[in-house]
Amino acid sequence: MQDVSYPVPNSDAEALKRLKKQRQQSLKGKEVRRQVEGMRMSEREVENAIRVTEEKLGVLKRAVEEGKGEKSEKGAEGPDGGGSSKSLVEEVE
Repeated sequence: MQDVSYPVPNSDAEALKRLKKQRQQSLKGKEVRRQVEGMRMSEREVENAIRVTEEKLGVLKRAVEEGKGEKSEKGAEGPDGGGSSKSLVEEVE
């Protein structure tokens, strides 16, 4: 019975195909994971940019309001107009 062999249809080739398919699926999963992580970073960056823009807009609005107040007081105070010595750039940074 030792000399009896059973036909095996190219088992090495099939095993290699299975391994290759598993590796491709694994790589595909990793690629999708990287893309999702990239999206999360992009969302975080967008949220941060929106927050910074809103802060700058708030500073600009305050400066405009102060400017309106200074214009109305400028005639009574003289040519320099008084007001804050702090510039917009200093306040934004």
